[in-house]
Amino acid sequence: VSQKGAMKRLRRRAFERQGGLCYWCKQEMILKTAENASEVWNHPRVCTGDHLVWKARGGKLTEDNIVAACGECNFKRHPPLPELTKLDWPWLEQLVHNRVHWVGWGPW
Repeated sequence: VSQKGAMKRLRRRAFERQGGLCYWCKQEMILKTAENASEVWNHPRVCTGDHLVWKARGGKLTEDNIVAACGECNFKRHPPLPELTKLDWPWLEQLVHNRVHWVGWGPW
């Protein structure tokens, strides 16, 4: 199962387990389906899957780490990424260099 498919399944389970209410604000959420996707994709109350322990901090894609949260709460919880600079992110510079050099990652 792909990461996207796993998250979709876990998000739906969390939505049902929580009775359709956001884990954080307890407001009723909208579950995105194939039928309503074009109308609700950017609605603040659309159901999203939220990691209790963030992926960036080692959180896993597991049922006990994924809750259903409205888009508004989910996006409020996550701070903006800091500016990426050479001094702050030497590992990122090395990763990009390696990918470009060894894998041919770049403009196509």
